[in-house]
Amino acid sequence: MMADPEEVGMLEARDTVEYGSADGPSFEFLVKECQDAGLKGSSVYEAIIEGSYRTNRGINEKLGL
Repeated sequence: MMADPEEVGMLEARDTVEYGSADGPSFEFLVKECQDAGLKGSSVYEAIIEGSYRTNRGINEKLGL
């Protein structure tokens, strides 16, 4: 949905480094990350949903948001 191919490329490169995929973290990645942090059961899913509302300040600054 992003119009600027350069910005798309920057985000894909970042996601590849951070998550091993240009598409960002997979659901499985997020579940494992939460479980590794000690969350169990529905707390895992609640944390994933809560995290979806947060933005990345560094990326926002680079994109001028």
